[in-house]
Amino acid sequence: MNGKNTIYLVLIVTGLIISCSGPSKKSKETGNDWALGPFERIDSVNPVLQPSKDFTFTDPIIQQPLLWEEKDVFNPAAVVRDNKVYLLYRAEDKIGVFKGTSRIGLALSDDGLHFTKQLMKRLEIKGVDINPITLHIGLGSFRPVDVEDLTKHKMDSENYRIEQPTTEVVNKALDNKKRVCAIGTTTMRTLESSVSAGGRLKANEGWTDKFIFPPFEFKICNALLTNFHNPESTLLMMACAFGGYDLIMEAYKVAIKHKYKFFAYGDCMLII
Repeated sequence: MNGKNTIYLVLIVTGLIISCSGPSKKSKETGNDWALGPFERIDSVNPVLQPSKDFTFTDPIIQQPLLWEEKDVFNPAAVVRDNKVYLLYRAEDKIGVFKGTSRIGLALSDDGLHFTKQLMKRLEIKGVDINPITLHIGLGSFRPVDVEDLTKHKMDSENYRIEQPTTEVVNKALDNKKRVCAIGTTTMRTLESSVSAGGRLKANEGWTDKFIFPPFEFKICNALLTNFHNPESTLLMMACAFGGYDLIMEAYKVAIKHKYKFFAYGDCMLII
């Protein structure tokens, strides 16, 4: 792939990730090297995690394994430190006096984010243009599809903004038949929500409830970088719409065989 003929569209998620301020090596409040804080929580935001029956926790008091995420998981806080993603959240099982005991969990991504500062610099040197868009991601992006007829599934509306400088770069690339790569399915959905009658990207600010599933004719991007998603999710269905169902399922088989990491902080695939 010729880097000089590539445009990357990067999604800026507003109100989803809870950030950590202060120096990366020491916490301002504690002065300890191991501290992750202080945390800053955005008002009226509660990112979604899915309860899981796959994770067990050995209770040190009763010395028995517990399905500690079985009932519910919520109120996560995510920080990036030393190129790793730390996710702090609360989980509940289905036992205890009030039919649920709460515990604090800490998840760590050893792989970190896909785009490190070093990689971004290398892309810049190769002549790759990286342009931002904004989407305020809501619950609809993570809610599983539970209907047989996909046309009956309703997405939650999400607010987005695409600035004029981004549209100019993208449309110029389309006119010159260059590659335009969406970084993430949410980026792809945002772009496909603001297409002109002539098949070009429009500068716009508004709301979208677009649900993309096969078959779908994509107008803007001809490449997609995305994670390995949950079954029955709208994100997986969009990936299938872009890459083709058979090809994506084959990719998932390879990922499972080679023990790739799935979901938000796992490995990713490039579909071209």
